[in-house]
Amino acid sequence: MADHARRLLELLPVQCEFSPTSDATRRAISLLLPNGTAKLSTVAANLGMTGRTLQRRLALEGTSFEKLLNFTRKDLAERFLLSTQRPLGFIADMTGYSTSAAFSRWFASEYGEPPSVWRRQQRAGADSYEDQYALSGFH
Repeated sequence: MADHARRLLELLPVQCEFSPTSDATRRAISLLLPNGTAKLSTVAANLGMTGRTLQRRLALEGTSFEKLLNFTRKDLAERFLLSTQRPLGFIADMTGYSTSAAFSRWFASEYGEPPSVWRRQQRAGADSYEDQYALSGFH
């Protein structure tokens, strides 16, 4: 019976219940950014490991805590800027910055322009695309 059960189990596709460390780290960062606690030690503790262990595991996946922190900030900033009319102060809070000025400096260093300009240009591009779609007759 045991051999038969083992053969059946071998036929089943392997599904991993756990996400890679980098995915879990990005989720934890997203949750901790708004209250300003998305630090290596805090994220690691939330994942049940030490900061050094988290660094080692991320290195094995070819990334670092700093890269994931920046990636997560960029992702959240883009989402908030594109999908809401929220003021920059709110978006600064949600991305872990204490002031909108600090957020704007970071954003400009990443994107080459202030967040308000980026938001306006992205929305103008989306509006232009929607206008072209409507004019094409495809609805």
